[in-house]
Amino acid sequence: MSDFKVIESQEELDAIIKPRVERAIKKAKEEAKEEYESSLKSLNDENSNLKNEVGQYKKSLESMKEKDEQITGLNKTIESYKREDLKRKIAVDCGLPFNLSNRIQGEDEESMRKDAESLSNFIKNSNPSVVPLKNVNEIKDDDSGLRSLLNSLDLEGE
Repeated sequence: MSDFKVIESQEELDAIIKPRVERAIKKAKEEAKEEYESSLKSLNDENSNLKNEVGQYKKSLESMKEKDEQITGLNKTIESYKREDLKRKIAVDCGLPFNLSNRIQGEDEESMRKDAESLSNFIKNSNPSVVPLKNVNEIKDDDSGLRSLLNSLDLEGE
């Protein structure tokens, strides 16, 4: 065995322990550095994966927004068709001509029906103006101007 030497001062103890403590600190630093680098690499990988996922979610969100806008537009179109169909149905029920169905106004069926009934009453109560018949006895020739002049002269009154 080796010779055992008694340590008599703190400086001697520090001189013996110092290399061992430095080795332990160095080893702990290396292990901590390796663990830090490993953790950093895994966090960077996870971060890039999450960024990719966020990018994909943003793309799908944009496509969903576009589809939502399409759905909203289609729903508005459907509602306008339903409204026009309801107007036509009310016009037929109230005895209005088909081409007057677009004149019906209102927010709901009840108000549209009231408007159609008032329009129907207006049309039923009004007397259609009679178009005068064409004068079939009218003579059409080149002398029509002279003929009207002669007819306007009062020759018998002299």
